[in-house]
Amino acid sequence: MVYRVHQLALRHGESERRAWRAAVGAYLERHPSASVTMAERVVTCLIRQRLDDLPTIKTA
Repeated sequence: MVYRVHQLALRHGESERRAWRAAVGAYLERHPSASVTMAERVVTCLIRQRLDDLPTIKTA
């Protein structure tokens, strides 16, 4: 869910920072007892992990 919110925000023209913030907000809605700091850490890890899993494009 976090990654989907992040990608949706990017597709709608938001900056990376705002997309990340939207993902943090989505995480907090799903886990209301989590602190903002914890949500930020979790979202950062999830997004980095997902981006690392994407295939890289080789350029000449």
